[in-house]
Amino acid sequence: MSTGKFRKSLFGGFNRQDVADYVARLAEERNGYKQRAEKAEEELAALREQGETPEEPAEEPAEEPAAEETPDIEAMLEEIRASVAAVNAGIQ
Repeated sequence: MSTGKFRKSLFGGFNRQDVADYVARLAEERNGYKQRAEKAEEELAALREQGETPEEPAEEPAEEPAAEETPDIEAMLEEIRASVAAVNAGIQ
C-alpha cells in the first residue's frame, strides 16, 4: 500500500480533492480485501464441511497435485485478514 502525495492548498493544509481521492481509493482497496477474505472464509468452511461429513465419496482425480502446488487456504486467509487490518488501521 503506497501513501498518497498530497498537494498543498493555497491557504495551508492539503488539497481537499487529493485527500478525498486518496480516502476513496483506500476504501475501495479495503472493500476488495474484505470481499477476498469473505470468499476465502466461505471456501474454507466448504472444505472443512467436506472433510467432516462427506456425503458421497469424491471422484478420484486423474492426477493429484503436488503438495507444494496446492494453495494453503489457511495461510491465504490469514494474509487477507492482515491486509484488511492494515488498511482499516490506515483509514482510521
